[in-house]
This record gives sequence, structure tokens and C-alpha cells, in this order.
Amino acid sequence: MAGSSDANTTGRNRNANRTVTPTKYVGIFRGSAIEGAIESPARGGKITTNVWHAARNADGKLVAGTRIVLKPGYNEAGHKIVNDTRYQELSVDQIERYLAEHPDSTIVDNRSPSEFAEGHLPKSENHDLTDEATYKSVLSKFDKSKRYVVVSNSGGYRTIRALDYFESHDFPHAVVLRGGFGAWVDAGRPSEK
Repeated sequence: MAGSSDANTTGRNRNANRTVTPTKYVGIFRGSAIEGAIESPARGGKITTNVWHAARNADGKLVAGTRIVLKPGYNEAGHKIVNDTRYQELSVDQIERYLAEHPDSTIVDNRSPSEFAEGHLPKSENHDLTDEATYKSVLSKFDKSKRYVVVSNSGGYRTIRALDYFESHDFPHAVVLRGGFGAWVDAGRPSEK
């Protein structure tokens, strides 16, 4: 082992009453390569780990870039895609029944405006949750006393963002269209433009 690097950085304090857990970066030099891990705090006090690897040839050119080993429940961009909140994911048929039983529900389509313009569920509202920096401010305007049906393209990371926000802010009523707008269209249900 030619050397090693171990650095800590402190994450932002999102709430003055919470303890901030640092993100830890660890790397080991092996010849012209570096292998390491990034350990980050996750919900519930758990630590998540991403493994990475970078290598250069004799001329100093990058021949093997950072390689992130996907963790179960996360996509290639590192976005969480598995619902581990208390909110149910309902099929297209179950969502239709839910909307019939709760006609005052707000259908939250969290895709980008251009995706929404290409087609969406009837009576849905577009609330773009694509941007990491702004999605919480979009959701902060929601009324906790209402019922929400969350819809994205396929039920992935934007849906999980909304559900995580709802759970951390004690929203009592939210459900998800399993498979998102794609499942709705594939089931032959009506859409609007």
C-alpha cells in the first residue's frame, strides 16, 4: 500500500435540534489507482456506503473512473428509489377506487413541466420535484389535512422524495400510484394534455 487518505467533512445542520453526523471519505492508494468508500448518514441513524475506484495510466490519463457500486434501493445517480415510508403503493385499479372514495384528494404529479405537458392523469396538479435544491420548498406549501396521490414517471426517486418529506413532516394521508404515469397509460386509463 503506497499510502492512504482519510478525511472527514461535516454535513449541513438541517435542524438545530438534530445531531449532525459527518460524511466520511476513505481512500487507499494502490499503485496508480485509488479505491475507497464514502460513508454517509441515512434515515434512522443508519450509515450508507458507496464504494468507488479510480485509476490512471502512465501518462496520467484517467483509464478507470469513479465506479459507484449501486446499493439496493438506489439508482445510478444515487437517488433513493425504494419506498420505506408508511405510505402505501397502490395499483392502477386501487388508485381508481381510492379516488372514488376520496374525491377531494389532490393528485400530485411530480414530474417536470415538459413531462406533465406530454400527458397526465385527469385533474392532477404538476409540482416539479426534479430539482434537488428546490423540491422541499415546493412541498412545504402542501396542507397536511388533505389527502395526496403521488404520481411520477415510474414511481422512482421523485416519488420517494415526496414520501420522505410527507413522513418527516407528519402528513397522515398519502398514497402512491405504483409504477407511476407509465403504469396508468399501460393500463389503458385516460390521460390529459
